[in-house]
Amino acid sequence: MKRLITFFALVFCVSVQIFGQDVKQKEAKKILDEVSSKFKSLNSFHANFTMLMESPATNMKEEYSGEITAQGDKFKLLLKGNDPKEIYNNGTTIWTYFPGEEVTISDVEEGENGLLSISKLVNMYKTGYRYFIEGKAVVNGKNCDIIVLNPEIINGKSSNPDIFKIRLWVEPTTKQMVSWTIFEKNGNRYGTTITKFVANYSVTPSMFSFDSKQHKGIE
Repeated sequence: MKRLITFFALVFCVSVQIFGQDVKQKEAKKILDEVSSKFKSLNSFHANFTMLMESPATNMKEEYSGEITAQGDKFKLLLKGNDPKEIYNNGTTIWTYFPGEEVTISDVEEGENGLLSISKLVNMYKTGYRYFIEGKAVVNGKNCDIIVLNPEIINGKSSNPDIFKIRLWVEPTTKQMVSWTIFEKNGNRYGTTITKFVANYSVTPSMFSFDSKQHKGIE
């Protein structure tokens, strides 16, 4: 009799746990679907952000700030800090400008826009990832839902061999990502926090191309 009671108690606990995981996954999917839909509706955007790169193995910790203006696959990215740079992408060509030094030019590879950015993060959950609600937190005065993404293991192989976890902070009222941290398997962490976001920002085609006339003497 005791064994029977123990068996049913174990089944009940497992069932509750599975049900709880299923609820957390459905809640996460609902939020992620809303974030993706909201972002897809934007014609363009401008965002100011801060970045923190950490490598425990080498005791490296670097902080950056910057801003990005984007429209579709086109963008202008300005990074400030110890290694400032400007990156322009007009959809076919990428210019990387190192202020006062040089500019490098390369073609945009098919299928990528040069960013592991908001535009990629809002859709990553759709293929190759498991996700769930982890809890809630306040980021820059905003109440956020925390969602964790883990690469799926398919036939013994990870869908992303470099990353083991991505943590997102999403503001439910605006359906926008406020912050995210990417955890690599080698221990490195890359955190980004949006400090200002402007939807449907006014842009012109020339914004996404490097203007050599404004940077004379640069090769």
